[in-house]
Amino acid sequence: MRERLIKRERLAQSGELKASDRVSKAVELFMKDQQALVKAEINSPGTLETYRYQTDKNILPRIGELALEEATTPRVNRVDRGDQG
Repeated sequence: MRERLIKRERLAQSGELKASDRVSKAVELFMKDQQALVKAEINSPGTLETYRYQTDKNILPRIGELALEEATTPRVNRVDRGDQG
């Protein structure tokens, strides 16, 4: 657990993501992190499969093209309810 938190801290400080980056880029980085956790036997392959399924089915089609700065709670809630983004 501690290693995962340290890795997330490093990622946050690395500047890999900017507010103008798309949600899809954040998802890509998240999935790479999850793959590493499976390889390190911290997470199970089933967890990775579940995350991939959910991101492909729900997150990317709905908000993948939003900039991170546009992915506010009210905006995501509207998309989740089926309203126009």
